[in-house]
Amino acid sequence: MNPYEGLATVKLADDSTVRVWAEVSLDENPDDTAGPIDTPRWTARLTAPGGEALLLRGCVTLILDSGARWPAEVISSHPSSGPHSPNWTEVKGAGPAVSRTK
Repeated sequence: MNPYEGLATVKLADDSTVRVWAEVSLDENPDDTAGPIDTPRWTARLTAPGGEALLLRGCVTLILDSGARWPAEVISSHPSSGPHSPNWTEVKGAGPAVSRTK
């Protein structure tokens, strides 16, 4: 079971944001992800709603609809290979790190 699947926002290094569909899964072997050992390691596959291009790079923050912020690093981006193949980006991180305050 994925810990999160649904709409989310990605905040880029320049503070711009993009809305995405996120499929987050916990890593089986977390040793290769930076962060405290007791912090859950995760990987997310991000796609843009409507099949728009989603080619991200560098460090980003995945912001769930709950307000939780999960810092991540872009691992790879995959452009569409045809009209029925979506663009998607894979990010990896540790968290959630910070929850929204009201």
